[in-house]
Amino acid sequence: ALAFSCFTELMKRMNQNFPHGGAMDTHFANMRSLIQILDSELFELMHQNGDYTHFYFCYRWFLLDFKRELIYDDVFSVWETIWAAKHVSSAHYVLFIALALVEVYRDIILENNMDFTDIIKFFNEMAERHNTKQVLKLARDLVYKTSLKVQHKISPLPSLVVFQRASVVVIWNNIFIWFTVLIQISVHCVCLCVLELNL
Repeated sequence: ALAFSCFTELMKRMNQNFPHGGAMDTHFANMRSLIQILDSELFELMHQNGDYTHFYFCYRWFLLDFKRELIYDDVFSVWETIWAAKHVSSAHYVLFIALALVEVYRDIILENNMDFTDIIKFFNEMAERHNTKQVLKLARDLVYKTSLKVQHKISPLPSLVVFQRASVVVIWNNIFIWFTVLIQISVHCVCLCVLELNL
């Protein structure tokens, strides 16, 4: 009965990730906004090589919170971090883990000038081979980096210049998405200490 109750609560959280929900499109849009801000060089590569800034290659990651990407024991570390972060750092911590997964391999992606097909193949081959501790540490660092940008108002939304040809509606939508993500982020040092315990 307890196991079923836990499963029910888990599926309530993941329910919106499936086709009938709208969470997946929101994840993709937020990933696009985050990488524009935090790694414009990588964003430019993605944009130029067939424009895979739709981040569809992350679909499997978000669907079950990286369950298929990690070895069995590491799944629990990542899930516990996501659940804890909801209360102490960001309800959108899953985005920072996804971004960390990309950033861990940014040099490989850039050096090989990967297009959409390349990156799909690459991450399929890397499944269950990721260094989870490194990914979680980088995710925490990305939260901190983002919080500093908000706190000090450094280069707000610089990459929106890329979309000069886009409509005003699209630009303002990106701004709204960006601040929706940022509003959930706390800069309190205790949050980072709590997440450190999960490493």
